[in-house]
Formats: sequence, structure tokens, C-alpha cells
Amino acid sequence: MEIGDFITPALSVLVLNEDSDGSFLKRLSIHVAQQQEELKAKELHESGEIDFNTSINRTNSLDIRNPIKPFHKANAAKEAKESFADSLTSDQCLTLVPEDIPVQYTVHGILPHEFPVKGFYVDRRVCPGFRYKVRYVGRKDDVFDGRGRYLVSVGMGYGKRLTFKGDNLNANDCFFWSDNDEDGYAFSHDVLEKGEKFILYDSNSQPIGDVLIESATEFPQIEEFMETTTKRVKKVVRVRFACVINYHTRFHGSLVDVTNQEIEIVEGIADVIKDRREREARVQCIRDVHLMRAGNCTLWRD
Repeated sequence: MEIGDFITPALSVLVLNEDSDGSFLKRLSIHVAQQQEELKAKELHESGEIDFNTSINRTNSLDIRNPIKPFHKANAAKEAKESFADSLTSDQCLTLVPEDIPVQYTVHGILPHEFPVKGFYVDRRVCPGFRYKVRYVGRKDDVFDGRGRYLVSVGMGYGKRLTFKGDNLNANDCFFWSDNDEDGYAFSHDVLEKGEKFILYDSNSQPIGDVLIESATEFPQIEEFMETTTKRVKKVVRVRFACVINYHTRFHGSLVDVTNQEIEIVEGIADVIKDRREREARVQCIRDVHLMRAGNCTLWRD
């Protein structure tokens, strides 16, 4: 019995090369199979039939050791909350192999929702135009004081210069090279920020209120997959956030006091889109949001 017999259906990474016409770099994220297969593999591991410490090489650019169960869409709210809690505490040991360079790196402490950058290696899911928070892997300090910034460009060559949107266009000092820190960097999505506004639509596609994002930084924002065409890059990111809800005067045939604001912590699936001609990605909508009063809803950009 080979370890690949059980791991192959549970983990796959798809890599698409850059098109000759200069299309966006294409990469799909790690996908996880059903929970039953994971439990089966775990039982085999506990019985000693397979060893999760064995290297599992799936591509030329990524070698994953001790695979950690990432967040996946749950059917129940309880499972979703447990998955978010696990993603805050679980980390991984990764072996990174840059393409076309005979070198490899080992990085410890990368959380399931983070993307590693170390030495000559930059995770392909780190894309210009999207906003990221960056931290140093080997210590508690954050880059840019923990503030999320839009990635402007990823430089050429081996040690790649990563340039972010700065506060001063004339003297931008928000950049570093991928090999500046010997322990590497961890990138994570920052697609929502305080103050963003959305229109709330119910399951019948009727507008029923307005939503103001109050906080989204306390919870990991987990990329589920990325879709790339010649015209745009779309990332699908699972988010959890606190928001202020103002329902419209009439809601499902009853009167609602519009001065009565409600604050809820909810989660959903954000469609984050960067068109080819735009510099910065935007959240188009947040789907599969469940509110206590309104049930299943969708938030659309105001």
C-alpha cells in the first residue's frame, strides 16, 4: 500500500503558465477532497500504515510535509466555526522549490490561509493588484506595521522585489526583496476593511438594507480558488467579519425602525475581481451570508 493511494485524491495543485500575449499568471489554489477520505488517511496514520512525515511532491514548485486540513465549506455553522478556529492555530512545515532554480527552502509556521515567500520563491497566488498583510515568519513582527497594502508588482530575477502601494507616490518606501529575511515572509489576504459599504439583498434578490463593515481583521481570509482569463483575475475568498446592518423601512411586509442598527458577525464567500486594465482588485459581492433576521442574503458593492 502506497501513501499516494490515499493522498492523491485529497490534494492537487494546478499550475498554468503565462500566455504568450501577456495574460495574467495563472494558478489555482490547493483543493481538498471530502472529509471521509481525510478521516480514512488519519486512521491509517494512527495505525502506522502510512507516515504523514513522508514528503509528498505534487509539482516542481511545491513540496508539502505534514498536510494540515484547511478550511472547507461546511454544511453546518458549527463545523464552519471549528474550521475557522483551527486555521488560527494550525501551522505547516513546507519545502519550497523555485521553478528552474536548483535550490529548495524549508519554512516553518505558515498558517493554512497564508502564502509563503522565501529566498527566490514567491507563491504564485501572490498577485499584483490584491491587498495583502505580510508578516515575518521567524518573529512576531509584521511588515508595514501589520497594515494591509496593495501589491503593485513582483520584480524579475531571482531575488524578486515586491513593491506595495505606499502613502507617498513621490517617495515610495513600501518594498522589500523576497530574499531579505532568512526565515521568509507569510502573505495573507486583506480583501475587506473597516468602512466599506454594501447593499443587502435577500434570497429573492430584493434590496432590504445597507451593510457597513465594522471589522474583518480578526479572522483569517481564506482563498478557496483563483480563476484567470485574459481579461481579469478573480479570487474566491472565504471571509468572516463584523458588520452594522441598517434594514430598510419596509422589510418583508412589516415596518422596521431604521434607526435601530444591528451588529452581527457573519461569514460568506467574497468574489474579489481585478480587471486587466485596473490597478486594484475590488470585492464585487459577498455570497452565502446568513443573517439572523433576513436569512440567506448577498452583499453587493454599494
